[in-house]
Amino acid sequence: MNDRADGEDRSIAKVDRSFFWEALLEEQEKRQARMVAELKDAIRAGIMSGPGVLAEKVFDRLEEKYAAMGVSSHD
Repeated sequence: MNDRADGEDRSIAKVDRSFFWEALLEEQEKRQARMVAELKDAIRAGIMSGPGVLAEKVFDRLEEKYAAMGVSSHD
């Protein structure tokens, strides 16, 4: 009788682990879906915010600004 109880305990433990891993996988899939949706929303918001600006122009403007303040970007 003890052997049977041990076998049933092992079977229950396997089922418990299976449900645990399924729940963990489901939660990860939900989290990933939320992240993808948030990224899509951020991309959409960026597109809707207007035309982009070349990084070169932004950096040139910043260098001019800091040069006028007496700060060198090469320090």
